[in-house]
Amino acid sequence: MSEQIHIIIAGDEHSPKSFKFSRRGLVITAAVVFFVASALFSMGFYTTGLFAYNTLLVKKIDSSRKEINETRTANALLEKRLAMILASHEKTLDNLKTENDLAIFWLKLDSNRKIAELEKKNFEQEMTFKEERDLLLSTAVSELNARSEFIENVISDIGITIKPDPKGSQQNSGGPFVAAENGVYDDLIYRTDYYLKTIQTLPLGKPVAGSVSSGFGKRRDPLNNKKAFHEGIDLRGKKGEPVKATADGKVIFAGKNGGYGKCVKIDHGNGYTTNFAHLHKYHVKKGDSVNRGQTIGLVGNSGRSTGSHLHYEIAYKGKPTNPGKLMKIADLTYKIQTSLEK
Repeated sequence: MSEQIHIIIAGDEHSPKSFKFSRRGLVITAAVVFFVASALFSMGFYTTGLFAYNTLLVKKIDSSRKEINETRTANALLEKRLAMILASHEKTLDNLKTENDLAIFWLKLDSNRKIAELEKKNFEQEMTFKEERDLLLSTAVSELNARSEFIENVISDIGITIKPDPKGSQQNSGGPFVAAENGVYDDLIYRTDYYLKTIQTLPLGKPVAGSVSSGFGKRRDPLNNKKAFHEGIDLRGKKGEPVKATADGKVIFAGKNGGYGKCVKIDHGNGYTTNFAHLHKYHVKKGDSVNRGQTIGLVGNSGRSTGSHLHYEIAYKGKPTNPGKLMKIADLTYKIQTSLEK
């Protein structure tokens, strides 16, 4: 096979021309031509694409510039409108400030007027309250003074003298009470309280409701009919009837005591002692504190007795005292209450 290729080119006006090419050279030349053509084609395609991209990018840039210009125009309009709004608001604020200042002025004026009225009203109320307070205080002190005098009169009527107040309180005087100083109030309150505490420890009233069957002093003994001295009084009562303490105090004896039978003895702390004898039962024990009106036992017939009754004794500093004068006050608290309510 020949390694050369003949190419003949014929024409109408010229004689045919013959070209010789080697097969290898032709292949190389074809390859080079193909490579160059491919390269030119790729470059043309890339250049065309790049041109199209640049064209699109230019359009986008133009569109963006247009949008930017429109945005700038819109912003300028907004700034202008904002400036107008701010100017309008500033004017409104100025008007509001003026109105607010005027409102504050009138509010302060009205507040000052109301404060002045309230101060005047408060002053008037304080004066009224002071007058009412003084009246109530005067009335209360007068009642307290009346109570103090009443206690003294009641105690004096039964022959007992209340010792002077250890703190040296002044003596009461008659007529309406009008105190000059607070110290006088305090003195009167203390004195009345002292009297009430004193009365609380005085054996007043009856330990049972029954009547007197045998009085205090000389008498004929009911068992042997001999002359004797009765150091207390006998009060009628049914067996089991409650026996009441006649004053506050402390139990110093509770048990059987010879002819007294079952008995209870109370020390009232002011020189007075009371003794309740011939009991059926006793409800307290030695050392107990008792209050006026508290049940300390039951009426009975124990010891040297002829029947159910209560033998009741009062002693002052160990000396027997007639309970009759202290029994005149059945209920001192009730009498004081009634006298003050009139």
